[in-house]
Amino acid sequence: MAPTPTAAFDAAYDAACLHGGPDPALPEVGEFCKAAASCAELCMEATREVFLTVRAGDDERDATALAAAELDALFGFWARPKEAGLIGASSAAICFACAVDALAQDEAHNARFFVRLGAFVRLVHARGLAGAKADVASDAGAARERVAPLVAALAATTNARGVARFLRTEIPCACVAALAGDAACVACCKPLPEKAMRCARCRSVVYCDRTCQMHDWKRHRTECKAPPA
Repeated sequence: MAPTPTAAFDAAYDAACLHGGPDPALPEVGEFCKAAASCAELCMEATREVFLTVRAGDDERDATALAAAELDALFGFWARPKEAGLIGASSAAICFACAVDALAQDEAHNARFFVRLGAFVRLVHARGLAGAKADVASDAGAARERVAPLVAALAATTNARGVARFLRTEIPCACVAALAGDAACVACCKPLPEKAMRCARCRSVVYCDRTCQMHDWKRHRTECKAPPA
């Protein structure tokens, strides 16, 4: 008998895997993660008001407002001397590894945050905080090119499937491959059951059940469109 999708996922995901990140026992990893947790709370508060004003059909404007609020919070938090000193060469890898674990634990919001934070700290490590902020505000071609990976991360992580597929480009481990598979729920990234639910309007996204569909509706309603007749 062939293994069920859930059994296949459980076999592929290894809780002991570092997902490309450094040893979590290293002191600098722990300190960075503590700061990241505080940063997540700040970003959540900064974007709360934007989420409350999301309206169907305004997806591009709302996405831009959310990204701007989140970036402002990120720059403000990591400009603090203590936190700025925690950003290093392994910071992005720490974030992406944390994102994989968050997805596996049905914490899609945390996974989304860690992916975006990873792209942000990678830019800051390469350019410095002032340089990164200048690049984000600039329309120059070279600056746009440097900021492109961060923009791609912001655009790709509107749902759990996008987070998983972004991570697959960063981390070559079986855990990520299992999360990013085509037979995974858009909301939670777990393997789809035999009786999955497809959005009745657009027919383009599939969920485990009605709970996942309802949980994802606030996001999905901004992009849900009926297929051409």
